[in-house]
Amino acid sequence: RCLSDWSSDVCSSDLWSPDGRYIIYAHVKPGAGSDLLAAPVDKQSNPFVVAQTPANEDQGQFSPDGHWVAYTSNESGVSEIYVVPFPPSPNGEKWLVSRGGGVQARWRRDGKELFYLSPDSQMMAVEVNTGPVFESGNPQKLFQTDIVDTGIRTGPTSWDIAPDGRFLIITSSSIDASLTVALNWRTGTAK
Repeated sequence: RCLSDWSSDVCSSDLWSPDGRYIIYAHVKPGAGSDLLAAPVDKQSNPFVVAQTPANEDQGQFSPDGHWVAYTSNESGVSEIYVVPFPPSPNGEKWLVSRGGGVQARWRRDGKELFYLSPDSQMMAVEVNTGPVFESGNPQKLFQTDIVDTGIRTGPTSWDIAPDGRFLIITSSSIDASLTVALNWRTGTAK
């Protein structure tokens, strides 16, 4: 959804902070890439930059404690996963997490690991330490995904992590799967 109340420019990929005070989104600048911004929900303050280079910064994800943001940037010429503190530090600290490419980062629920997709659709995992200084280990391959390409750089996210830790991935086999939706289910319960 676009935050037109704050800007007339195009924006995409928003996500709420764990405390519900901010929305993070990619602010698309036609012909000039995108920057990662955060908008205070109270509308008393203006959006501010979380990550910005001449390249594209997008797919931002708050850590479970809300003190870090993982995002995708192609500033090196290849899409990679980076982490920055939140709110952003005045000296522009950031850490490269992926090696050899990565998109669509997701935090483990306890904030001790980041998952992302490699260019060859491998699910990758990186152990991280978020306090007081960010540190990350070496990326490890978990498994090969059969993920459907929904436009990984700019399209909708093709995967997520369920609360119980299972990976939920849109695959070519899931496209043919059926889905049952129960409407008005409360009216059918026993009294």
